[in-house]
Amino acid sequence: MEITVNFIEDQPAAAEAMQIKLEKTNKFCVKHIFSLAAEAIFWLENHLSEAPHLWLVDLFLPDHGGIWAIQRIHTMQPKAKILVFTSFDNPSLLVRAIEVGANGYLLKDMRDKILMKHLEDALAGKQVFSPRIADYLLQNKITAKKSKNQAEPQIVLCKEGIEVLQNLASGYSIPEIATRLSTSKHKVQDHIYSIYAKLQENTDFSYLKGGGTY
Repeated sequence: MEITVNFIEDQPAAAEAMQIKLEKTNKFCVKHIFSLAAEAIFWLENHLSEAPHLWLVDLFLPDHGGIWAIQRIHTMQPKAKILVFTSFDNPSLLVRAIEVGANGYLLKDMRDKILMKHLEDALAGKQVFSPRIADYLLQNKITAKKSKNQAEPQIVLCKEGIEVLQNLASGYSIPEIATRLSTSKHKVQDHIYSIYAKLQENTDFSYLKGGGTY
């Protein structure tokens, strides 16, 4: 089955490059590219029967922004897979995007092989995010035990959770991580969900409230 895709991306060169990558696989067909969040939502409101399987959404757009668009797409098309596709490796935005309905957070500089694997995993119902996000979390937000001297709240993970994150940072997929750690894919996914939940508990979203440009 051919997977239909819509982009919300205000940089024509980035959209065109991604379209070429996807359609070269003969698995994906890019139907529409929107440069504005409002334009995409207006289209979806009037063409719901033509809605795609997959949305790729940039966060920094000239109008309402990607978070605004993701929330509305998810409301109107709850079965769609929606992925952030951005240049900004910001864990706070990752959590906010997941909170409003995104299925993952991918960076534009990902290697093509890893990118395609993440798209397939997302379409199969899994949460996905770029290895560089996982690496950032390991370097800045994750610890194995609490410390009173940390400048910002740290996310405490068990040994297995940290190992999962280390493997994600290295670019391994969920099935590969399960094999490497001699555990099940469900256990790996549970650790990822736990990371998302703890990120949400330890992230201040106050700057995203109100108008919100993201």
